[in-house]
Amino acid sequence: MHKAMMTMPVSELRTKQASIIAQLKESPILLTQRGRGAGVLVHPDQWNEMVELLEDYEDILFAKSRKDEATRISRKAGSAKHLGIKMADDFDEPLEDFAEYMS
Repeated sequence: MHKAMMTMPVSELRTKQASIIAQLKESPILLTQRGRGAGVLVHPDQWNEMVELLEDYEDILFAKSRKDEATRISRKAGSAKHLGIKMADDFDEPLEDFAEYMS
């Protein structure tokens, strides 16, 4: 749910600094210029809280995507048998090129 926030023209920043700063403890303030949104003033404590919350959500989404990926890619021995891949009988034998290093 979105909270309604106080709205004021940017031009009032010069004349009402003290009351604006006091208001920030209650809620953010939407600054307007020519009737359109120009920016939002937020108390630093609320800003830090929002950044921490966003980082927590990013961590949760990353962990969920990793879990989904791990679930989707379940590698098991013999799971590629249907692909018809054959290995040569001497696959595990040392290569002749390296015989001198093997002794």
